Amino acid sequence: MNIDPADLAKAAPGAVGALLGAIRAREMGKAQLLTSFAGGVACSHWLPEPLLHLFPWVSHGAAAFLLGLFGMSLAAKVFELIDTLQPLDILQKLWSKKP
Repeated sequence: MNIDPADLAKAAPGAVGALLGAIRAREMGKAQLLTSFAGGVACSHWLPEPLLHLFPWVSHGAAAFLLGLFGMSLAAKVFELIDTLQPLDILQKLWSKKP
């Protein structure tokens, strides 16, 4: 597997944005932080190109940084929603009801 240094340079601003988002989300567990960080880095890796087509005056690094921060925040909110809804409890209640 070849790792291109140019790809690492493109991913660095997104990783920094995701790290800044992780600093804000201190109440999350380690697994949630790691998953959210990975989501932020993934957003910053795959989504800057469409964003740059919409806003051509934005640099690639700035777009990746903002998308990394946004991806981390989005993943954190998804975990917060899962904690609030308690889907396992809902499924157990649905399965325990007999028709």
